[in-house]
Amino acid sequence: MSPIYARMSEVVLNIDVVLNIVKDELGLDLVQDESAIEGSSLVVPSESLLSVMEVLRQHEKLKFRVLMSQTGVHRGEDMLLFYHLHSYEFSHTICVLCVVPAEGGEVDSVSCIWSGADWLERETFDLLGVHFKGHPNLRRIMMPEDWEGHPLRKDYKMPTEYAGIDNTPCSLEKLDD
Repeated sequence: MSPIYARMSEVVLNIDVVLNIVKDELGLDLVQDESAIEGSSLVVPSESLLSVMEVLRQHEKLKFRVLMSQTGVHRGEDMLLFYHLHSYEFSHTICVLCVVPAEGGEVDSVSCIWSGADWLERETFDLLGVHFKGHPNLRRIMMPEDWEGHPLRKDYKMPTEYAGIDNTPCSLEKLDD
């Protein structure tokens, strides 16, 4: 194996190490996300998200200094928020899952830990309606400021008109060959 490939390959992270560190630092008994398809994933209660994320970034055995992505999914009565973190020093990744209620759900912003979360959280707010407490500039980023609703929610009703423009879905007709 070439040395370049060896440096780029992911190191498998033992999720039990992370769970023990969080328990030692914060006294929280977190659980691994058993539904994760691949990699290490853990579930964090919304009220503990900020403190857990600070430990994941700052602990000398973890050093998750990069927030690779933050996104969300509307599922039933909940919004599932996913945070993908990476440590360049240890070459490992982790996914943090946080569940908030779809109606009135809010969670602390992690933009004070990773400045790149600013736009990612704005996108999640804009498209799913999740409020991020303490965010420095929580406003729409993709939709116009006066847009009603959040387009990626399961209960979203697309308007038939916006700003005098017809937004009615057109019918698709099969073209004869």
